[in-house]
Amino acid sequence: MSINKENLFVKILKFGWAKFKSTYRSYATEYYDDIVKKVIHCRDPHFGYVEYRCMCCGDGYHRSGFSCKTKFCIHCARKSSNDFIEEIMGKLHPGVVYRHLILTIPEQLRILFYNNRKSGKLYDRFINAGKAYIDDIFRHVTGVDYLKTGCVVALHTAGRSGTYNPHLHIIVMAGGIDPNTGKWIDLPYFKYENLMPKKGQYHLLTMVKCFDSSEEMVALVKKLWKKYPKGFVNNFKKGDVPRKITYLVKYLAKYISKPSISVAAILECDFEKDKVIYKYRDHRTRQRKVTACDIMTFIGRLAQQILPKGFHRIRYFGIQYKEVKTSYNLLLDANFQEHHVDFMRPAQANRNVDFHKGLLFNLLTFYPLLDRSISRYR
Repeated sequence: MSINKENLFVKILKFGWAKFKSTYRSYATEYYDDIVKKVIHCRDPHFGYVEYRCMCCGDGYHRSGFSCKTKFCIHCARKSSNDFIEEIMGKLHPGVVYRHLILTIPEQLRILFYNNRKSGKLYDRFINAGKAYIDDIFRHVTGVDYLKTGCVVALHTAGRSGTYNPHLHIIVMAGGIDPNTGKWIDLPYFKYENLMPKKGQYHLLTMVKCFDSSEEMVALVKKLWKKYPKGFVNNFKKGDVPRKITYLVKYLAKYISKPSISVAAILECDFEKDKVIYKYRDHRTRQRKVTACDIMTFIGRLAQQILPKGFHRIRYFGIQYKEVKTSYNLLLDANFQEHHVDFMRPAQANRNVDFHKGLLFNLLTFYPLLDRSISRYR
C-alpha cells in the first residue's frame, strides 16, 4: 500500500486516533484532542497562512501555512530541536568540564509513573530526586557541605523503541565552588560503579515511598531493595562533555524535543493489515533493530510521550539556574580564565523561503479563526 511518507504520521493519527481514545479512555480529554488536532492541521493553509512575494522579480506568490508549534508534531520538531540546542549550549559555562549521567528506574515502577503521568507531580519529584542524588554524590566524594555546583536535568519518558521508560538525562559540572573559600574544587576520582547505583536507588525508592505510602507500594519498595542489593543501573558516561558537547546536545535534542519515533524511521504502514513497521537503534548493541506493532500500539507509544500542560521537562539547578548563574559568573571566570573555552554554537537554521533565489517580503497574513486578514504591503 503506497503512502506518502511525508504525511504518514498525520495519516496514522487521522486513521486511528478516534478508535484509540475510545479504547483508552485516559486519553479521551480535551487536552490530548487539541494537541492531535493541531498536529493534523499543521501547515494547513485553511487554518491560517502567510503569503510572500519575491522582491527581485515581483512575480509569483508563496503561501506558507502556520505550524502547530507542538513538540508532539514531527514536522515542527526541527525548530524545537534547534531551540533546545541553542538553549542548552547557551546555558553551559565556558571552560567548565561537564559529565553526562542517565538515571533510570526499574521496570517494576513504570506502571506507577504511567498511572500518574497526567498530573506531573511524580515527574516533578523524580527530577528533584535526581538533583538530591547529585548533591549527595558530591558531598560524599568531595567532603564539602553545600558545595555550589550546577546541573541540567532533562526528563524523557520513552526509550528509543518508543516504549514507556521514564529516565533522566543529567549534565552536571565535574566540580563546584567551595562557599567558604570561593575556590573551585574538582570532582576527584572515585569508583562510581560502587557508589552511584546505591545512591540512586536510595533517593529513588525514598521518593517513591513518600509519594505512595500504600501497603502494596511499601511491599514493592522492600522487594526492590532485596532484589537489587548493588543498586539500580546508572549510566555514567566516561569522558568529558566539552570534547563531545555538540554530539551530546544533539543527541538529547533528538529524543527530548520531539517524539522518539521519526517519520524516517517508519518503514511500512499497512492500514488494512493493521501493522506499522519501524526501526530504531538499540542503545545496548548499538545496532539498528526493526520492530512491528499494530496501529493502536504505535499511537499509544507516541501519545504517552505527551507531558502535562505547562510541565517543564528541562530544569536548571544550582549554578546553572539563571538567578544563581549571574552571581557566580565572576567566581567561575576567576577560576577558569586561563582555560577559557567557547562552546561552538550551531548555526541558526535558515528560515527564509528560497523563492526565485530572491528576498521575500510579507504580503498577507490570514487568520481564519479571527475572521480577518492583515494586508501589510499591496
